[in-house]
Amino acid sequence: MKKAKKDDENRKKEDSQRNWTTQGLAKFSDILRHNNDSIKKLSDNLISNLVKYLGANQGGIFIMNEENKEDKFIELMSCYAYERHRYVQKRIDIGIGLIGRCVKENETIYMTDIPKDYINIISGLGESPPTSLLLIPLNVNEETFGVMEFASFSEFPPYQIDFLEKVGENIASTISSVKINLQTSKLLRESQKQSERLAQQEEEVRQNMEEMQATQEETSRREVKTSGILKAINNVIIKAELNTEAKFISINEEYTKATKYRIKDLKNKKIFEFLPKNELENFKNIWNNVLNGKSYSNIIEKRTRIGGLIYLFVNFSPIEDKNTGEIIKVLLLANNLTKYREISKI
Repeated sequence: MKKAKKDDENRKKEDSQRNWTTQGLAKFSDILRHNNDSIKKLSDNLISNLVKYLGANQGGIFIMNEENKEDKFIELMSCYAYERHRYVQKRIDIGIGLIGRCVKENETIYMTDIPKDYINIISGLGESPPTSLLLIPLNVNEETFGVMEFASFSEFPPYQIDFLEKVGENIASTISSVKINLQTSKLLRESQKQSERLAQQEEEVRQNMEEMQATQEETSRREVKTSGILKAINNVIIKAELNTEAKFISINEEYTKATKYRIKDLKNKKIFEFLPKNELENFKNIWNNVLNGKSYSNIIEKRTRIGGLIYLFVNFSPIEDKNTGEIIKVLLLANNLTKYREISKI
């Protein structure tokens, strides 16, 4: 009967421990689900609830700081003691002290024989030596994200240690997701800022081109003055001249750099020969309007000789004979926007 009674007591004790573990896992899974947008907020909520649930006296959560890949260290994210937060040593190097060793070895550390000054110097959590000290690595898939440290004036039974190791894996998984989300948000914000800067630069380019077009329209009526401007433009912008039959008369180096065509490939060839068939009809209408004295500007997508894709802001301006007023050729000016478009899509 004594044995049966003892067996029954042990069974009830084991059932109570299993229930405690099951309820704890459910409790902290819920905390992890509702506090996954900030590592600091998550750590504060976790450590205060864990200390209370364990019946411990104090605890802390230390997270791996990897912002500088050349200087990784362990950072105190939150600690809880005697119903109040305490702010203690915040940086611990990997491999230094119990916390550093726990991260490096990725193993639970449990101590019940602690020197009076040991926790002050090494763990940085308390002023009086506790009866027991427990450190649980926060790891998932063999990667350590930090450490939980608990100090108590009573010992931690094995079922509590097992519970904390299971919770530690869940916490590590959540911290990993939070870090990824935060990094993604940071990159998105940086990308948006970069896109805004590029959009502003593109608008400045467009305005410069419009100003250049206005200048060209004015100077085209006075060809002597125009020649000086065109020489300057020739060194910084894509430029070509076509006769009224749409044949290339002259092509500058910037044009060949952008399109990969050689001058001999283009000279005396009609521009229509280098356009996709589906764009021919539309371009012929544009060309007729230019020959009737109307300038044309737009951003176009163009294939290079080797099959690459470039984006050009182009302007076609009719050039008149200064004496007769007849159109004698067409000036093509373009600005290569390809690199701005590629960056804005990152």
